[in-house]
Amino acid sequence: MKTNRKTKAQRSSSRLTTSEGIARDTADRKRVENELRKKNRALTTLSACNQALIRATDEMELLNEVCRICVEVGGYRMAWVGYAEPTGAGGRDEGKTVRPVAQKGFEEGYLDTVNITWADTERGRGPTGTAIRTRQPSIARNIPQDSNFAPWRAAAIQRGYASSIALPLIPPFHPPRFAGGKEGGCSAR
Repeated sequence: MKTNRKTKAQRSSSRLTTSEGIARDTADRKRVENELRKKNRALTTLSACNQALIRATDEMELLNEVCRICVEVGGYRMAWVGYAEPTGAGGRDEGKTVRPVAQKGFEEGYLDTVNITWADTERGRGPTGTAIRTRQPSIARNIPQDSNFAPWRAAAIQRGYASSIALPLIPPFHPPRFAGGKEGGCSAR
């Protein structure tokens, strides 16, 4: 007479396979939930920035509010906006300086010391200078490893900045401007 009983080894193997499947499903679910949380945070940040744009009464109020939203809603460690100084004759900035005009978050003197330019030089090849020159978003996904971030790496790491995104703000008939921040941007870092 044949029985349908499994041997002890078969039962153990079956439980192991089931446990592995459950662990894999749990890990997949957590990964999907994390991605969904990030996307929801980005959409909430964008929506809040759009509301700030509608409600702003002047440019500086808008820039400061967008930086606040990027930090408080978006979860970035620091956000800032810088203006690309115009170049040319008549005392204009030949060094293509980026002048910070608004910021929020953990900054601790960072913007006073980094000397960012938008010239095609070492200090202009990070996310900010690249975004201004190319008029395209620019990202440093891993500040400790990104060779273009070398001039600012130590100061950024000291403040806990892990990555940076620079988004060019390009109003019609004006030189490009930059929004930036730090993550732990808007340049976000």
